[in-house]
Formats: sequence, structure tokens, C-alpha cells
Amino acid sequence: MDSNDHHGNSTTYNYGHLINQTGDNNSVEIGSRNQLSADPQAALRDLVSLAVALRAQVSPDSQPGIDESLAIVSQGERADRGALSRGLGHLIGIATMAGTVGGPVVDAALKVKELLGL
Repeated sequence: MDSNDHHGNSTTYNYGHLINQTGDNNSVEIGSRNQLSADPQAALRDLVSLAVALRAQVSPDSQPGIDESLAIVSQGERADRGALSRGLGHLIGIATMAGTVGGPVVDAALKVKELLGL
């Protein structure tokens, strides 16, 4: 579904996550779903998807940190619990520093921590 505002410069696509692109400056905002999954594997997939999208929105200095965290987090329950907890914490920190656009990653990472008992 897409819609244009009355100035014709904003389009919204909603396929699970809310993604808004406004104007010609390549600014993208990713909003979280109203309800995150209660399934740990689905929650991990959601988190990885959101973190990959966030990577494009942060400074180049923050991108390696996201990459390193995703290398661990994407292993899910196969990862060492301590490493997984640190990877999630690192993603939360980067997402927090990113501001509003990082909010969905923070929410998803906290949900994964809760579901995995970390």
C-alpha cells in the first residue's frame, strides 16, 4: 500500500515494519511492528532484519559494530550465551545512539533478550 501526502513527496510502504521515505534526501525511517513475535527464532529474524536496515542509517564508524554484533546474534541460540548477550547489548547501544531510527532495534533486541532469558 502506498500513499502520497498532499505535496506528493512522501511514500509509505507497510509490509510488517513501517518504512517511511520522505523527500529527495534518501531519509528512511523504520518503525516497529505493533507487536513483536513471542517466538525466539522469529524475534531473532526480526532483529537481524531491523539491524541490517539500521546499518544503512548510521555513520560508517558504527557499521562495523553492527556487523560484528550481527555475526554473533544471527547464530541465535547456537551462539555462546555470554557472547550473545554482549552482541545484543552492543546492538542496543548503537541503536540508542542512532536516536529515533534505532528504536525498533532496541525494542527487538530487548525482546530477544527476554525470550532467551538473557
